[in-house]
Amino acid sequence: MNLLDMKTVIVSYMITNVICALVMTMLWRLHRGRFDGTGFWLADFALQFIALILVVLRGIVPDFISMTVSNALGVGGAMLLLAGLERFWVKRRSQFHNAVLLIIFIATHAYFVFIYPSLKARNIIFSLGLLVICSQCAWLMLRGVDIEVRHHTRNAGILFVAYCLVSIVRILVDVFVPAGNDFFHSNVYDTSALILYQMLSIMLVFSLFMMVNRRLVMDLEVDITAREQTENALRLSDEKFQKAFHSSPDAVLITRVNDGQIVEVNDSFCLTTGYSREEALGHSTLTLGLWAIPKERESFVSTLCEHSRIRGVEYDFRSKSGSILNGLVSAEIILLGGVSHILAAIHDITERKRTDEKLQQLSRAVEQSPASIVITDTKGKIEYINPRFTRVTGYSVEEAIGQNPRILKTDLTPKETYRELWETVTAGRDWQGEFVNRKKSGEIYYELASISPILNAHGVITHYVAVKENITDRKESQIQLRSMNEQLAEQIKENLKLQEILREQAIRDPLTSLYNRRYLYETMGRELARARREKYPVSFMMMDIDYFKQFNDTYGHDVGDMILVALAELLRTHTRQGDIACRYGGEEFLVIMPQVGEADARRRAEEIRHSFHKTEVDYGGIRLSTAISIGVAFYPKDGGDSDAVIKAADAAMYMAKQAGRNCMRVWEAKPQS
Repeated sequence: MNLLDMKTVIVSYMITNVICALVMTMLWRLHRGRFDGTGFWLADFALQFIALILVVLRGIVPDFISMTVSNALGVGGAMLLLAGLERFWVKRRSQFHNAVLLIIFIATHAYFVFIYPSLKARNIIFSLGLLVICSQCAWLMLRGVDIEVRHHTRNAGILFVAYCLVSIVRILVDVFVPAGNDFFHSNVYDTSALILYQMLSIMLVFSLFMMVNRRLVMDLEVDITAREQTENALRLSDEKFQKAFHSSPDAVLITRVNDGQIVEVNDSFCLTTGYSREEALGHSTLTLGLWAIPKERESFVSTLCEHSRIRGVEYDFRSKSGSILNGLVSAEIILLGGVSHILAAIHDITERKRTDEKLQQLSRAVEQSPASIVITDTKGKIEYINPRFTRVTGYSVEEAIGQNPRILKTDLTPKETYRELWETVTAGRDWQGEFVNRKKSGEIYYELASISPILNAHGVITHYVAVKENITDRKESQIQLRSMNEQLAEQIKENLKLQEILREQAIRDPLTSLYNRRYLYETMGRELARARREKYPVSFMMMDIDYFKQFNDTYGHDVGDMILVALAELLRTHTRQGDIACRYGGEEFLVIMPQVGEADARRRAEEIRHSFHKTEVDYGGIRLSTAISIGVAFYPKDGGDSDAVIKAADAAMYMAKQAGRNCMRVWEAKPQS
């Protein structure tokens, strides 16, 4: 005897289903724009409610609707729940196989309604359909989602396993326990199963509600992490910009486009122009009188507005003292707070222009000299002749360049003269003497020559210069001419030395005398190509002086410069001849060490760090010291080109900063997740 009335259980189930549907409606309205799938959950409970109504109306509506359609709605609702769970946690998947299953279910159920009526068969078919769908839901919640979120879906998975167990038990009962053919007078097992389904539905709604809350927490954590990463990236970018802005050797300033008012300047601007930061900020470039020719600002702004940026355009400026400065200007338009500004960098070329003018004067002196001037390489091949040489000898420039001065030789000059000449100049000394030479026409003439070796900055002979005077008709003025030739030779030597000085200025940092970034990138390609060809490693050390800005702010830039020079001297004594030590920018230094492996690089980096930490500078009787943070990376392990390895070394150096400074870190790339 069944003490539980099936209609009462169904009505109770309907009430429970309405409450669950209301909860699902609330979830759907709150999160439909954020999460996929909640609408499918609501549709499941709506279909379950409609199915229960159709069951209650059995005898009032046709059997096909009250039996087959109601059961199909129950199984179809479970399918919608599965689809919603997939959309919520994973992604949209094809439900074709479940759609085929639903069609087979409807056809089979209709068979046992109209062709061979059997309540037992219909119950087994419904339980089988529910078992198939719930087993998919259980697998999805327990194994189908990412492992990181399984602890959030475990409870729902357990509930679906319970659904499956209830369905299996109901199938077994229907198979082995005799039953009637009236659903409303079913045995105690069917009513108990329906009550269990009702209880599981309540717990499932609670589980779904908790899943939504956990998903919200996860998304919030992701949003917070992303926001923190964005803020850190912006802060790091701003720090790098500030460091680059204030440590640039060029004068950098930011002005408003419309009126030229200065909103920011760096230290180099103050050193170059003589204006302090307080004197410059808030004033326009015109009111300060920075433009040597005020009208040029108008054309400068016009050109900049037309092209958005300019590179290396020469303008003249006036310093606070009134002296004229020659500068190469690179600028572009930027937006600050929605207002157009000009970011301009002025590279001071005043000294270079003066040197160029001296070179031009010397070049004109050589071109217009009354003496024949010949410059050869160390093998005696002619590289330059002046116009006087062509007039005296009859050889044109094209005929003489690439030849040896022996084209003028005769047997009238003693061999001892040539031997003495080469012994003298190859020893690095000046030689003076007379030649008896032959012109292109064959005419013999006499020359008084002064020949000097030209040395580069390292004392190596690179060229020879000969200043020669035709003394055929003026031998009596030999002494006077010799003096003039000596002076002219000195001028030419000065010319070549100035050229060498210009080259050294172009590749050396003026404060530390280390190589600059330009030289680094000029030589980096050759070094890495050689390392790639000969298959040896290259170690990169990026180092940054700790608390350098505080030293500048506390003791002044003179002490900061002393610290920079002290580190440069230390690098010169701790690097090999083949190493490249350069000032990379501001307080950053970079050392390139070919054929140095990881272990040796670590040891040398620690030696440099330890030695610099013990280094002291004198500030008014006070001994000051600081430290450096060093990042080490290796080619080709950490990158296939110089930019990648330098970036890795820079990242390792920032790791050292974050580790507390005054330490060394080796770059280790984080594994991709």
